[in-house]
Amino acid sequence: MSASARDPVIAGLGITGLGKVYGLTAADFAGQAVRLAAADAGLELADIDGLLVSSGITNGVHLDLQRGLELTDLRH
Repeated sequence: MSASARDPVIAGLGITGLGKVYGLTAADFAGQAVRLAAADAGLELADIDGLLVSSGITNGVHLDLQRGLELTDLRH
């Protein structure tokens, strides 16, 4: 089976600090993870065309993450 331009791809991985990390919110960690994943994939944030967000049990991550990362023209 060949991949088409519309097939989803995981292109990078971003791992943030673990354990007791003070002064950062869930949204801060999410933003950091997205930046690290883009860098791992060799992409700029402007190359990202989709964003899926899960608020988790703390409801600390929302679609505001898009604004925080200055992502525009998202198609997904």
